[in-house]
Amino acid sequence: MSIATRLSEWETKRRFVYAGMTLAGLLFVSTLVLPVSPPIAQLIAVFSFGVMSGLWLGHLVYSI
Repeated sequence: MSIATRLSEWETKRRFVYAGMTLAGLLFVSTLVLPVSPPIAQLIAVFSFGVMSGLWLGHLVYSI
């Protein structure tokens, strides 16, 4: 396995993590306008924020 392949794999993982954080963030923000009851919207917001912050912390720890 060459160094270029390892860097490519690392870049791919990083892009997936950023895409996941972006999607979770968009879901978090969209809970303000979702046509669901407020308790359900709050539950979705809590879960999406948890996923987003978990991905961010995982990326932070992995990059140190």
